[in-house]
Amino acid sequence: GPDDLDSVYFIDVLEITHKPEDHSDAWLILIRLNHSLVNMNARTNGTVAVPPCILDSEGMQYTIQGPPLKLRLITGVARLMSKPDRISARRLDFDNSDQGIISQKQMILAKHAYDRGYFDIPKRVKISELADELNLSRSTISEHLARIEAIIMDDMFSSFDNVYLPPEEMKQIVETIMIEAKDTHMDKDIGFSNLVSSIRNSIDEEIASDRLREDQKKDLQQWADEAVEEFKEHQNGSNIGD
Repeated sequence: GPDDLDSVYFIDVLEITHKPEDHSDAWLILIRLNHSLVNMNARTNGTVAVPPCILDSEGMQYTIQGPPLKLRLITGVARLMSKPDRISARRLDFDNSDQGIISQKQMILAKHAYDRGYFDIPKRVKISELADELNLSRSTISEHLARIEAIIMDDMFSSFDNVYLPPEEMKQIVETIMIEAKDTHMDKDIGFSNLVSSIRNSIDEEIASDRLREDQKKDLQQWADEAVEEFKEHQNGSNIGD
């Protein structure tokens, strides 16, 4: 219910439009997300949040839509803030009402192969048998099934999991997050302090990697130390003022 949301620093309850009458009913609550990732998404002027966006006891699923370059930026921001369990991407064809990751024909073939036991271990049917049943050549069936598997694997383990952010972009992103937090007074919340710690850990991991030159590592390390120290001083000053 609404009381559970009070502990989530980036959620503001705006209105309760429906209260449940029994345990089988649900709350209907209008909220505002004031998280740095959501705000950064709004500022890209090209990406938008789309259903499903889910927050439950298992965590948060945030779905966005937009051009590849801007999606990579938001993905990089997400990885800088935390370590998502999974990031996947799929192309949308707005001329086709079917938005699945595989086409309808591929789905029919995959379903037939699955039902016949092709994906079982050990396989219960051979490629040649599937080819005879569908009146297609063995090479065609084999190629299509391999393509289907590749599409599904790409959706699960997309290259978006390894998005690289140059040090200059990291600095700009974190500075924007800090300024925004101060303006909205989120920087006083323990949840935001945890976010800062998570960002610092991500930066330390980046510095420890082999993707940066030595001069970049030194510059990024110095800047990260100064940024965290400035944040702590601001928090201490805010607490004294309070």
